[in-house]
Amino acid sequence: IGEEEKVLLTEWDAGRNRYKSISTRDKLVQYPRIVTRSEFPPFDENNCPELAYFVSTAKDFRDAVVHASASLDPLQEYPRKEVLFGSLEQHDVDKIVDTSVALVRKIEKLVYGDCRKWLQDRDIATGVFPDTVFE
Repeated sequence: IGEEEKVLLTEWDAGRNRYKSISTRDKLVQYPRIVTRSEFPPFDENNCPELAYFVSTAKDFRDAVVHASASLDPLQEYPRKEVLFGSLEQHDVDKIVDTSVALVRKIEKLVYGDCRKWLQDRDIATGVFPDTVFE
């Protein structure tokens, strides 16, 4: 693999001898390309709705929870993270979890040609994963 791909995979810039932050979006787009040795990324926001949702809406909710802040967003002039955090509902969490599972399955199918049984869906009736997931 090339130097650029090493930087992406290790998050380390050897030329500058320091950590190099790689966005979640770039990991989701570039890792499958590297693993499959494709010239172009097999997934992006235009051909994978799960990826598009994950790097936009799901990531926004994640950032609001992990980096909670009541500060005004300088671009939107209101406390965006606080509003998002306060608006998070069970149906949002359900969609984030289900979309994440679907995205991992797409990547797994691309890399391995099939989906193994390690990743299971939530039970629709109860909303939880089966006990076998935790064994």
